[in-house]
Amino acid sequence: MELKLPSNTEGSPLAVFDSTGLVFGVSAGQPDKAGYVSLGGFVVSFQHPLSHSPTQFVNLYDARNYAAGPFAEMRVAREDIERKLAGSVTPERAYALSRSEWTSLEFNKSGKQILACCANGLAISIDGFDGGIARAFLSEITPGATQSTTPLAACFTSDDKSVIVGNEDGTVSCYQADSGLLARRLRGHVSRVSAVACNPKYCQLATACTNTAVWVW
Repeated sequence: MELKLPSNTEGSPLAVFDSTGLVFGVSAGQPDKAGYVSLGGFVVSFQHPLSHSPTQFVNLYDARNYAAGPFAEMRVAREDIERKLAGSVTPERAYALSRSEWTSLEFNKSGKQILACCANGLAISIDGFDGGIARAFLSEITPGATQSTTPLAACFTSDDKSVIVGNEDGTVSCYQADSGLLARRLRGHVSRVSAVACNPKYCQLATACTNTAVWVW
């Protein structure tokens, strides 16, 4: 059976299974030209001429009964991403980053959060229940260099406590997943870290650029 996406999706759709294999998520960009209002218990949609903000939808399915449709439908508005970035970059940069194409999705082990990696060195962690943006992570670049448009490499650690981010300057940042604070930075690569992966069972981390490193966590 095929899952039909809305006809007005933008970019490439993404899909990912959670760690149990019982739930999978599907996501794609979607221009948001409609508004919704609840009237007497009924949800009514309407077209608003000023509502043209693109969103990213994330639909969750039961792998055993996906024909019944998604059991959760979440929308991540680009303005929410922009607000989360406020204060860490210029308003112009926040606006541009919030419109970055999503390139991959990953559930953490508990399934409570979803990590979305995007182009232009951005990743965001999303609440797996309501779609709210928990944290935003940016790739570090060498001073004076220009941020590339390539997708950010990031992942959760197997204990769900950290988010690992590969940086443009060859370092690897380890952030606390709950607070977003930088816990430590690993050094050892000669160029942009384009791939990161955590061992699902042991405290190990593999990262790669033109060379590969395995770290004991």
